Amino acid sequence: MRKVSAALLRILGRPISPATVSTVAKQLDAVVTAFHARPLKDHDRVLMLDGVVLPRRTGASTIRRPVLVALGLRPMARRRSSTSAWRTARAPPNGSAFSAT
Repeated sequence: MRKVSAALLRILGRPISPATVSTVAKQLDAVVTAFHARPLKDHDRVLMLDGVVLPRRTGASTIRRPVLVALGLRPMARRRSSTSAWRTARAPPNGSAFSAT
């Protein structure tokens, strides 16, 4: 919770309560679960899968975490990555999930 509160403090410029952090986390959990369960449409002509292992510092040590990406190429040279699709699917209409109250 402290790390999330500190990150949101830098983004929003004011402290965020633990209750707000919990509310945001629950909302994001539900959105991510829905995104993972959504039906996939067969619009992509080519699907490229890739990954990279990134180091992440944790206090006294560093751990390595894999990051996986799927890139779909559509007709007319339009592309769609797994990260842009996730951003579109999870974005609330007015950003209210991240407002501090």
